Amino acid sequence: MELAPLVGLADRIVDVVDTGNTLRANGLAPLEHIADISSRLIVNKAAMKMKHAQVKNLIQQLQVAVEGQKNPISYT
Repeated sequence: MELAPLVGLADRIVDVVDTGNTLRANGLAPLEHIADISSRLIVNKAAMKMKHAQVKNLIQQLQVAVEGQKNPISYT
């Protein structure tokens, strides 16, 4: 995707950028900040009841991964 402007396939791209390293590696620079984003896990009520153990296990695995990156996890 980052190469599209360089080869004339696009005038601009919209990308989720964490550090900007990929942009810089491709000779690009951010022009405008559009919005801050965050990830959410959404579980429907039926799955939470029927597959409670699997869902809780997934939540715990995600929490371990997030804590490993020193980012807080939100259950709102």
